[in-house]
Amino acid sequence: MSHLDTFVQGGVYRIEIDDKDVVHVQALGITLNDKPFLENAVYDTVHDLPEWMQARIAVLQGLGEDADSIDGLGMMTSDRSFLLTGDNNDED
Repeated sequence: MSHLDTFVQGGVYRIEIDDKDVVHVQALGITLNDKPFLENAVYDTVHDLPEWMQARIAVLQGLGEDADSIDGLGMMTSDRSFLLTGDNNDED
């Protein structure tokens, strides 16, 4: 099993920022009975995301694309694409 397969098994949010800075969120491997608004959501900007997502994206951007995935945080797959771990216990 690859590192990415192991990462996705724990459940992640796939974040894509399009060329108009609209943010697309897709839940992968996560049951979101308590937060269905995050399952397949679209946000006008990164600033509209839940604060915990904004914080993780900011850290990952600071580390850059060449950084490995970070447990409890996620990974940056391109300059506009992120995988955030789904083990969030923070409030929105």
